[in-house]
Amino acid sequence: MPAILLVTYGILGGIHLIYLAGWVVALQRLNNISVPSSDALTEIMFQFGEALAIISPVAWFAAAFMLTKGRRPIVRLLWLLAGLVVVAPWPYVLGAWAA
Repeated sequence: MPAILLVTYGILGGIHLIYLAGWVVALQRLNNISVPSSDALTEIMFQFGEALAIISPVAWFAAAFMLTKGRRPIVRLLWLLAGLVVVAPWPYVLGAWAA
């Protein structure tokens, strides 16, 4: 593996970890504003969605590596770059919790 490719994977992995932290912060601030608790099932599903949102950046990074095994490096890089858009912590980025 070329060194520049390894460095690029490391940078993209670091960004995905920063996204994980961004999701944690965004969801903590969102929980301070509103907590939907009409019944137990709603609360469980809301917490399940939060957990999936938090692990989504790491899951995307791992899936991109596993599912692109044996392909050209540009394919893996494209999937990792697509993940930067798809799993971005949008509540944090857009500032929806700041109001």
